[in-house]
Order: sequence, then structure tokens, then C-alpha cells
Amino acid sequence: GAHRDLHSQEHSFPTRRSSDLITEMVGMTEQVSFQVGSATSIPFDDDTFDASTMLHVGMNIPDKELLFNEIARVTKLNGSIVVYDVM
Repeated sequence: GAHRDLHSQEHSFPTRRSSDLITEMVGMTEQVSFQVGSATSIPFDDDTFDASTMLHVGMNIPDKELLFNEIARVTKLNGSIVVYDVM
């Protein structure tokens, strides 16, 4: 499936712009899009992604159970969830 990256609402316009520029530079504008959303209410349907990643996000979310439930919800059954974080 398509890869999507959820940006934190705390990211500023210049950060999002940099992401768009890098995506364009590597020729992946048709495969990648960026969306603003909440990690505890991910704006995608159940079973949307083959894989989900979380990089240095969980340490900032107080409700860990809700966070991981949301990641599991949008990840397909038998999909992969990869976490790199300090919790």
C-alpha cells in the first residue's frame, strides 16, 4: 500500500514544506503525501496500512494505550508496526 507519514500538529509550515521538497527531489510525489493529524485519533480507516512506524512520538503522548490502539487499528492484520522511541 501507499506510504503516508503523519506530521505532528506541532510541526511548523517550514518543516512541512521541507518534507514536500525532499519528496519531490527523490521523485516520490506520487507515492508519498503528508497529512496533519492526531496520533490518538489517526485520520484513516481501519486496516489501511501494510506497515506503520512511530519515531520519537510515543514519549510525548500521555495515553500510551490509546496511542498503540490507534496504530494497531490503522495497520492491516499481519502488518508490521515498528517503534523507535524513548518511553
